Amino acid sequence: MTNRKIGIDILRIVAMMGIVGLHIVNQGGIISSLSINKAPYYVVMLVTTFFYTSVDVFAIITGYLYYNKKIKYKRIVELIFIALFYSILIAFIFYAFNLFNMKSLGLKFLKECIFPMSGTYWYIVAYILLFVMIPFLNHILSLPKEKVKKLLIVLFILTSVIPSITAVDFFKLDYGYSPFWLMYLYLIGGYIKKYENDFKGKRNKYCKLLFLSLFLGFALNIFINIFFVKKFGYFLFGALIGSIFIDYISPFTVISSILILLIFKEIKCNNTILNKIILCFSKTAFAVYIIHASIPIFNLVLKDAFVFVKNYNFLFITVTIIIGIIIIYVICSLIDIIREKLFNILKINKLIEFIGIKLDKLIA
Repeated sequence: MTNRKIGIDILRIVAMMGIVGLHIVNQGGIISSLSINKAPYYVVMLVTTFFYTSVDVFAIITGYLYYNKKIKYKRIVELIFIALFYSILIAFIFYAFNLFNMKSLGLKFLKECIFPMSGTYWYIVAYILLFVMIPFLNHILSLPKEKVKKLLIVLFILTSVIPSITAVDFFKLDYGYSPFWLMYLYLIGGYIKKYENDFKGKRNKYCKLLFLSLFLGFALNIFINIFFVKKFGYFLFGALIGSIFIDYISPFTVISSILILLIFKEIKCNNTILNKIILCFSKTAFAVYIIHASIPIFNLVLKDAFVFVKNYNFLFITVTIIIGIIIIYVICSLIDIIREKLFNILKINKLIEFIGIKLDKLIA
């Protein structure tokens, strides 16, 4: 525990809570049910602006943690086992008990639930390719500082600034739903780790810049939605607007995600009990994503589950989102603690370790 940066564990929890919050707002139907010209919409959009940083933060954390480290493929094997375990188990429970009338959706839907890698589990698929590419990305980071810096700036302009301004996905990054976008973010995290001393002692400055970046992204997004969509329905080259300037590839989201890492990595906690609690919930973060993003839960349970808040004020809506995030995170974490014990009893963890060791030897 002494060598572990507790701030990164806290950030992992916060980031996963942001992902849950993003799903509550979007898949839960909140944002689509609110009137664009009323206070609750603006408040939810402001909160959503922060939520959108969460996925980028996760990828940047990966770069920060894995730069210049020996890769052990046990992590990927474990992730695949856990994803398959939950997708099969949840699909079976929903189908066997016909929850939300799932049987009426047919066997094709059941198959999608069991193997959802191309849908709601897109991040896992992207993360696998990212993980395989880590040794090569670390080679890029071994280049002279100025070359890496220039590369990051050029990629920032090409893959973030220009696509956000034009609303055109020139380089087919699928607006951030791509392993290549995660690779770029990994390079950012690795650069921060390599030149960590350059970023120390500036927390107050980073906090101010974070608020400014989030606000600018929010304000521009609101302006675009109100001015262009309200008048024309489309923006510049014809792309329909929804979350431009706050989505994953937005320059404001990227900058905010970097600042969030720089702020959180300096957080320290000397309370042993609190550290253990933080570590526990940090370890279950990926499982929280896997469980609540499984297709039966995502498409049947979460779908429009929060539309009821549209008739209340912004304070009630905000509190409901926060409570929803906490409940989902805690329940999923408790489920994964049980899963971990079950894997130990059934010796699945030993199988995962065995396969991981074989992969390490094969790829080394």
